[in-house]
This record gives sequence, C-alpha cells and structure tokens, in this order.
Amino acid sequence: MKESVLVQMKERDTCVVEASDGIPCSIGNCPYQIEDNITVSYKQGYLIWKVIVKSNLSYFSL
Repeated sequence: MKESVLVQMKERDTCVVEASDGIPCSIGNCPYQIEDNITVSYKQGYLIWKVIVKSNLSYFSL
C-alpha cells in the first residue's frame, strides 16, 4: 500500500508518522519537519516495515 501522511512529531533528528494501519513509524536522521507531507509504502498485515519516500530520498524503517 502507498499513502500520503503528515509528519506528526519530531524530536531532534527523529520523525514519527502514522499511516492508516495505525502503526506509528519512526524515521531516524529525518530531514523532514512537522506537517511535511511524505509518502509511505508498506504491506498491510506486516509489522512495522515501511518505506518513506519524499523527493529523491528514501528512508527504510524496521
């Protein structure tokens, strides 16, 4: 699944987003700011495996 989500929280260099599956995802070394719109790709039913993509940058979170 792919969906657009907003960065909900940011503390130092870690962002948190939450897709419609309701599972929060942390992004380390996050270049984004609160309320930035990013795209999250993931497989529903899997644990917290998501790929965050914005512009030409990709971040993987496990």
